[in-house]
Amino acid sequence: MTGASPFESLLVADAGDVYLTMYDLPRAANDIHQQYTKLLSTGCKLLTIGGDHSITYPILKAYRVCIHCVTQNVTRFIFTKTLSGVSQFS
Repeated sequence: MTGASPFESLLVADAGDVYLTMYDLPRAANDIHQQYTKLLSTGCKLLTIGGDHSITYPILKAYRVCIHCVTQNVTRFIFTKTLSGVSQFS
């Protein structure tokens, strides 16, 4: 036992299933993207469990919509530091 008590220090909720259009992959990806964008716009931090590989892109796309500026700046910083050979921890 770790002694961790996440329910005492965090507000945790199950948002349920993402409803999507079956047998139509482009529409299903759009359904996932829209529902994740809506959830992320509330400030929630999401943990996704389950699904196949086709859910990854629409989820990342929703993150990009909601935190585009932050993601872009972090990516640029890491990429620049990596190319210059300087560690961000130095």
